Amino acid sequence: MSIDEAISDFLRLSTAEGAASPRTLKAYRESHSAFVGWATGRGIQPAAATRHDIVEYRAFLVAKGLSRNTIKSRLTGARVLFNALQHSGLRLDNPATRLRAPRATASETESVLSKALTPAEAGRMLEYAEALEGYYGTRDRFILVLLLLQGLRAAEVGGLLTNDMDWQGFGHIDLVGKGNRRRRAVLCPAARAAAIAWAYY
Repeated sequence: MSIDEAISDFLRLSTAEGAASPRTLKAYRESHSAFVGWATGRGIQPAAATRHDIVEYRAFLVAKGLSRNTIKSRLTGARVLFNALQHSGLRLDNPATRLRAPRATASETESVLSKALTPAEAGRMLEYAEALEGYYGTRDRFILVLLLLQGLRAAEVGGLLTNDMDWQGFGHIDLVGKGNRRRRAVLCPAARAAAIAWAYY
């Protein structure tokens, strides 16, 4: 069995208990391919890489100036690759186990915070939402409330379908989160009110 066959079988059958989303599978493939490309370029057989090789790979990623999240993703891809090789019997150990990305720098933390809405900006958006009228206005107000007050991820809200909503009691909403896992969120009073306003417009 080749590396590609091993990783394909592992991702298809084992990742998220066989129910990983296409986005998750794509991210894993890109990350493990990045490691394979790096190793091959240095004359290292990816399947035979050592712990020392993985540490060097992390140093390479850091030297490129990649963000902590990107480095974490790349190391996860390498770890999943070796998990696949173990699963297929091509390798007994996983040299990428417990190798973490470096801590986020102050500049990275400031960069993330600079992208977040300030309380004043969030308040202005909610004020804008209150002024929306019509069917689509009440729908958009519900979306904004889910994001700003309910605290849902943009991907979760973007993936919502009308039948995910509790249209009888307006008490909860069913979501599909990371790893294609479903969860139920109890609506806060503001989100419940916005849902009712949209439903009975």
